[in-house]
Amino acid sequence: MEDEHSNSIPLQKAGNELSVEHSVEASSIEEARIIFDQAVSRMLDVNQWHVLTGSLLSVFELTDNDGNGINRQQACVNDFFKINLPGPGSQAGEGYDWVQVEWIKHQQEILNVPDSMTMRVRPVANPLDHEAGTAHFFKDTATSTFKVSRDGLTITAAVYGRNEIPNTEGNVIDTIRNTAVAFGAKLGGAHLQWQSLAKGILNDTKILS
Repeated sequence: MEDEHSNSIPLQKAGNELSVEHSVEASSIEEARIIFDQAVSRMLDVNQWHVLTGSLLSVFELTDNDGNGINRQQACVNDFFKINLPGPGSQAGEGYDWVQVEWIKHQQEILNVPDSMTMRVRPVANPLDHEAGTAHFFKDTATSTFKVSRDGLTITAAVYGRNEIPNTEGNVIDTIRNTAVAFGAKLGGAHLQWQSLAKGILNDTKILS
């Protein structure tokens, strides 16, 4: 299980928390390394997440500071995710929820420390309208941390949500919408989204024999 006190995952202080993990076993170290490398590529290729999870779930798009789509296969620190959730969108986000990548780290395998790639994002304002406040159904205290790790023959894809508090600081319509979406996430909607992503990152990895 992920170390809750590691630098990659903030300590849980308030609100809801979520931990989703999915693992596969390789038949050799060589195969495990290939699966890991390909899984990392899939995790960082945010524009293709909807292909892994299915079109009925959320669609994620990388954008720059001006909200323009980025046609890149690897997310970078300071990139934004423009998120199209099923159902009504955020008015503050002009129909979308927004998060920003604040941390990416590759931990190479050292002694008993597994090989891993970690990416953490946080809710932010719509880059096209900073004055509207945080454009997400969670407050900006929340984080989502995405991680692929390899420990010997075991490769794990995981998502860790921490300090998830409904965002009720916007207009009345967004407050009602955000509360409803956050409640749905707590009831299992977020788990379905992230479990589908974790499985997709690993199950869609093909090894050529």
